[in-house]
Amino acid sequence: MAAKRGEVDQGELYGASKDMAKSMTENELEELATTRRKGLPEKKKD
Repeated sequence: MAAKRGEVDQGELYGASKDMAKSMTENELEELATTRRKGLPEKKKD
């Protein structure tokens, strides 16, 4: 979200955060950031 707002240079981003900054709106990023994680199932380990 900071990159969308201009608080962080987009050149400092890498990997998934760079892709997300390009493809998602600020509202979508905010919604993702506020998603509750408590009570969600753990990722299955191979």
